[in-house]
Amino acid sequence: MLKKVLIVEDSALQAKMYRPIFAGYAGCKLVTAGNGLEAMDKLSLEGDVELILLDINMPKMNGLAFLEEREKGGFGHIPTIVISTEGKDEDIMKALKLGADAYVKKPWKPEQIRELVEKLVGRD
Repeated sequence: MLKKVLIVEDSALQAKMYRPIFAGYAGCKLVTAGNGLEAMDKLSLEGDVELILLDINMPKMNGLAFLEEREKGGFGHIPTIVISTEGKDEDIMKALKLGADAYVKKPWKPEQIRELVEKLVGRD
């Protein structure tokens, strides 16, 4: 049962668009961070995050830098889906090399995200 998801996204509107996807997970809490630095703090404070949805283009610390810090901070075991407008092969390969489990290019469809979530963490 998925209990907590960290959404790392600098667009509040984009972050809200994920809510319907997780409505089917009873008791699932969505935690948001506007950049990679804030996300690292949230990981330390929340402690039991089971999935990360990560944008690449953000202020202060972008998604690729976050992936590096996530690993160093001991959070590399948390499944991470990168969801970004950046879709060049080198960006995708770099994110996957840094430990992302999947990469989705914006705009995305809810079923794309649902399928990846079910593959990575299962379904209630």
